[in-house]
This record gives sequence, C-alpha cells and structure tokens, in this order.
Amino acid sequence: MIIGFRAKGGSISETAEFVNCSRAAVVKVYRAWQKGTVQNQRRGKCGAPRAIDDRGERRLRRCVRADRRATVEQLTTKMNQGATKSVSQSTIQRTLLRLGLRSRRLVRAPMLTAVHRRRRLEFARQYSSWTSTEWRQVAFSDESRFMLHRTDGRWRIRRETSERNHPATIAGTVQAGGGSIMVWGMFSWHSLGSLIIVEGTMDQYKYASVLADHVHPYMRIVFPQDDGIFQQDNARCHTAASVRAWFEEHQDEFTVLPWPANSPDLNPIEHLWDHLDRVVRAMDPQPRNLAQLATALESAWLNIPENTFRDLCDSLPARLAAVRSAKELSAVWAYPTGVSDELGIAQSVISRLWQRFHDDGNVSRRYSTGRPRLTTPNEDRYLAVTAKRNRRSTASDLSRQLSSATGTTISRQNVHRRLGQIGLYARRPVKCVPLTATHCRLRLAWSIGV
Repeated sequence: MIIGFRAKGGSISETAEFVNCSRAAVVKVYRAWQKGTVQNQRRGKCGAPRAIDDRGERRLRRCVRADRRATVEQLTTKMNQGATKSVSQSTIQRTLLRLGLRSRRLVRAPMLTAVHRRRRLEFARQYSSWTSTEWRQVAFSDESRFMLHRTDGRWRIRRETSERNHPATIAGTVQAGGGSIMVWGMFSWHSLGSLIIVEGTMDQYKYASVLADHVHPYMRIVFPQDDGIFQQDNARCHTAASVRAWFEEHQDEFTVLPWPANSPDLNPIEHLWDHLDRVVRAMDPQPRNLAQLATALESAWLNIPENTFRDLCDSLPARLAAVRSAKELSAVWAYPTGVSDELGIAQSVISRLWQRFHDDGNVSRRYSTGRPRLTTPNEDRYLAVTAKRNRRSTASDLSRQLSSATGTTISRQNVHRRLGQIGLYARRPVKCVPLTATHCRLRLAWSIGV
C-alpha cells in the first residue's frame, strides 16, 4: 500500500496518514523498494503469536465499553479472570492502542435534564429564523472566576526527558489556588462593554448596581433606537425579584432575551473568558497577586481584537443549528479542534478543506510530490532556544516568534514536528510545593540536624 500510494503521487505525510504508520516507515519502505531490496508485498508473519486473539480483543472492547473509566490495571484484572493464560498490562495497553481505544480526557459539557434538553430545543427552534443581523442586536453578558494559580492540567511545557525536575518545568501548588477574582462582562457585535471586578460573590444587590451603572448606559449608547436585546443566564442573582422589577422599569428601552437553563455553550462570551485565560497565562512574568491579576485581566479584555468578538456573535445561527440537528441530545458547539478530535484528522486538514469548500466548492485532496524542508538548521536551533527560554510557549507562539525574527512562516504542526525531532515534547509540568531560597536553606539545615 505504501509503494502504490507513493507511486500515484501521494506525499510522505499523506501516505503515512492513509496507511496509518509513521513517516519514517514510509520513507524507509519506499526507498528500499526504489533500490530493489524489497518487493511490493508484506513479509510472512514471524515471531511469537499474539497473546490476545480476535475473541480476546472483542472481550476487551466489551470491558472498555462497560466501564469507560477503567484503568489498564483494572482491565488486565478483568481479562485474566478465568483465563488459562494471563496477560500483562503492557499487552493490554498495546492492544487498546491497536483497537483505537486511546485514553482521552472527558468532554466537559453542562449536565442537562430532560426538561433542559426540551427547552434548549424549543429555544433553538424559536430563533431558527434569526440571521447574523438579528443576533448583532443582542448584548451578551456573564460572570466568570479566574484563579491566581490554576492547576487544571491545561499547561504544557517543553522539556527533554532528563529535565523532569528542572525548576522551570515545575508547577508550584498552593492552597485554594492562591485566591481568585470574579469578573462580570458584556459585549455585542458592535463593541466590548465594561469588565467589572466583583468583590466576593455576585448577589442581587451587586448585580442591580451593575445593571444601573454599566448595562443601562451601554444599551442606551450602543442601541440608541431602543431596539437592543440584553442576554443573561438564569443565575439566582439574575432572576431575583428586585432584578426582574428593574428590567420591567426599563422594558421600553431594551428587552431581555429568554435564555435556556444550563446552556453556557450557546453563550459566545464563554469563548472570551477562555481567551482572557490564555492571554493571562501566556504573560511573562505571571501575576503574583490578585491586584496584578485584576490588572492583567482588564488589559487583556481591552485588547481583544474586534474580529474575535464579532465572529463569535455571528456564530449564533450555527450554534442553534447544532442543537436542532442533535434533537434533544446535548449538542456542544464544536470548532475545528473538536472536529479534528472526533475524526482523528489534523486540525490543519479540517481548516484547509473547509476553506477550499468555501472558495470553490471542492473538497478533494490533491496529490503532490512533496516539498522541501521549510526551516533551516539555524532556524531549528532558534526554535529550540526560544522554547527553552519560555517553556510555556505554545506552538502558535513559537511560530509567530520565528516569523518575526527570521521572516520564515511555518504552521504550528511544523513547529510540533521540529521540536519533537530535537526531543522537546509538550509535557505536563511536575506539581510540587514552591520553595524559595529560604525554604531550601531551612529544609537542608533541618535534614542535616536530624
């Protein structure tokens, strides 16, 4: 298959993706065939027989589907129960990978009851006729909490295998995340609103103050024809009697959009919160206290690009279409990243095919004869030095830095490949208690004294 696919003009990457093997295997087999050292056929089977036959694979698949959260150790125990020949955990792990049952993170989605699903579907059908023009008259709002030190597992750092305990590759842990800040914000297609730092927890009295001081002026300025629509979720502070009375007093100036419960995935402001979090976590140095965190959040909010929040507002028709297509299921809006994970295809392929479909209506993948290496050895060394200098830089950050420094523009997938070739893989930082120089000295003195 490798030789046939390459002979038809397929590139190395396309052949590896089609045959489901590594690029190195494609290069090795095709080069050997060109030299005449191998035939265009697979060699006969050799080595020991597989420890798990087809029947065992079907049983293993049933065990996984019965308990999706079972560990490899637990699956090994189940497979060895009543078996004449036991298998090891490594054998179970290899079999799972061969079956495509990889360990993945849970998809986070709101917990929806039958009533929630029905109301989401009714909401999606009620506003199915709305286009981007109507949604541009809606101002979206919500609260969010940001922790000073997040330990949610999102961070990745670049390190070699021997650098596990390097100080730059360790994520310090503190109690309660070192404190947190609650913020409230709003925006529409026309402009960003205010980002308010909320002291403590938002209650009906604080929310009433926000409505009077920020929501009311924003709606009067942005929608002078009194045709604006204000969106809020169903939090208790939003549905209090005093808050409802305030909206009734101003119903001639703007209306409130009825919002289905437990539907943050439909609110585009959730993506702005994620954008703020990514921007703040990419800052160097990081905020050291809550005051610096508040300043960083306000700065990141003011610098959100206009096309970012406008595109989010224009995505509402597609979000509601996803809910309608899923009927009463919990439809979570998926961007190219989610489609990539679901289909097992690189995100760049999804984006390229989607753009090609929009341009000329064609989604066929054209064959190519390959292309030369995009980076020089000096540029590869620059990537390695930059990645080690700021170990929390993402592939997108490194791609932008390389472009600004050398003028060479490469995709983040190419950055991943270059860093992988030099051993700088994206890994989770080691979590431990952060120690200052004084802490280290006292610990050493204590251990010597004991």
